[in-house]
Order: sequence, then C-alpha cells, then structure tokens
Amino acid sequence: MELSERAVQPYYFADIQYHAGIAVIDTKSGPVRNYDPEKTLCDMFRFKNMLGSDLTFEALKQYLGRRRWDLNALMGYAEVCRVKHEMTQYLKAILG
Repeated sequence: MELSERAVQPYYFADIQYHAGIAVIDTKSGPVRNYDPEKTLCDMFRFKNMLGSDLTFEALKQYLGRRRWDLNALMGYAEVCRVKHEMTQYLKAILG
C-alpha cells in the first residue's frame, strides 16, 4: 500500500468520546475547537498501538512535568475513552 492510499483514514467515535474534552478558543478569526490536553493524552492511549508506547509514555511524562495538570480530568477522560486501567498503571509507574 502506498503512503497516499493511507494518508487519510477516517475514525469513528461514540458521541461521548467525541464530544468529551472539546475546548473552544476565541480568536480574532472566530472560535476554534480543539481537545484539551487531558483528552488528547487519553486519545493517545487509545491509539497507542499505532503511535507507539514510547511516544505515549513520553507524552504522559511531559504532561506531568507541566506546572498545571488535572488528574481528576485525566482520569475522567480515561474512563470515557476506556483506558483508565492502563492509564492508572502508567501513572503508578511514574508517580510511584
């Protein structure tokens, strides 16, 4: 399969997974919708097999290295995305 044949691949999410964590940022060009960092990280865990464990683990470490992180939001999204057990294991490994 050539790269051009698989460059764009649609994915379908349940409504609760799709709508969770959307943040709206107002810009001078109008509102921009994107996912907040916690939801993005949970999506990375969902697609860890495609992205690679090393990238996913590094993203979690960088997230925890930020000044602000919200473990409650992270675990809430992890439950919605069905990666709570795996996320908990990684958090235990990093945080002790």
